[in-house]
Amino acid sequence: MTIYRERIDQDLMNLRDELYHLVTHQIEAEALNQLRRKNKLSQDQDICFLLRAIDECWDDFKAIIAQKHQEEAKFLLAQIRNIRNRHAHQYNFSLLDTYRALDDMQRFTNFLNLQIAKELAEQCTELLKQISQHLNQPQEHEASEIKKLKQTYSELLKKLPFNDVKQLDLALTHSSYLYENPHQIDDDNERLEFLGDTVIGLVVAHYFYENNPRYRESQLSQSKAKVENNLNLARFAQGLNLGQFIKVGNGENSETEKILADAFEAVIGAYFLDSGLAAVTKFMTPLIKSMGDLSIAVDPTQSVKNSAKNYKQKIADWAKIQQKTLPKYEVIQSGIAHKPMFMATVIVGDTWYGTAQANKKKQAEQQAAFDACKRLNLL
Repeated sequence: MTIYRERIDQDLMNLRDELYHLVTHQIEAEALNQLRRKNKLSQDQDICFLLRAIDECWDDFKAIIAQKHQEEAKFLLAQIRNIRNRHAHQYNFSLLDTYRALDDMQRFTNFLNLQIAKELAEQCTELLKQISQHLNQPQEHEASEIKKLKQTYSELLKKLPFNDVKQLDLALTHSSYLYENPHQIDDDNERLEFLGDTVIGLVVAHYFYENNPRYRESQLSQSKAKVENNLNLARFAQGLNLGQFIKVGNGENSETEKILADAFEAVIGAYFLDSGLAAVTKFMTPLIKSMGDLSIAVDPTQSVKNSAKNYKQKIADWAKIQQKTLPKYEVIQSGIAHKPMFMATVIVGDTWYGTAQANKKKQAEQQAAFDACKRLNLL
């Protein structure tokens, strides 16, 4: 990646030198001084300032650009500003990224009749050849990476036969690991966790709906909640030994209940994308059955974690009967990217009944519901 960053760095410097002469020629000195003061710069020869000056004084440059190309040139100017920003923030440019960046720069400088346009065109031609060679070569590196991942997750793949093992690898990448390794990977499992949460809910709800034709809505909701709480999801994850595979940052423990439960949701989300709902249902059904008879009441001596979702149902039932409406949960997020905190408040009508804070949105809502139940003497 370094060689491509160096190339873009050099081309941006060359572009800066030519744009400096163009900008100082096209924009009147007083207008340029005002721009300099506005942007708090002591000198004009800065690529960021020069691009911004062209953007803000665009009418001064229309005369040197053919009318049919003016709209495209304005778009390319925005693209080059974006390229400069990505470069300034240490973005790792791939071969294809570099070609696209230089192609944008070449077309823009060509519209402005700058000398650098010819050099950029030659570089684009060279990069196109490299791209063509890369596409025609066997993907040895990728094949080696996939083989390594299959070996790493061999035991897990016996239970969850992924077609694309990279999806599984992503599902096991915690946000703290991405936070500490932003130049090695570009995503974490949070989007898959979101998807998996919904998929698990659907599969569990369908299971109880099909197998309990006499259950009313409240009974179905309670049975579903008893399966998909964090404690049980973490147990399912332990059954797959996910803890040994989850990639976390320093200071995080991959065996904690929350990380295990989140990873399990992410893995199910990835498996849904990879193999479909039928495969997920086939995998999840024995786990649901292993929970035994979930129609019985929750033992009050059990952990609150095991029954927390019932409190949301209690509040919902109370609100429907007493207030003829359903509760709403107002959630405010704070904290840093990989360690967020959520403050949830239960609101029925225009009145708040409970509040709580947790490091996961669902937990905050559940604990807020518990607080509301205590205040309303529903426990």
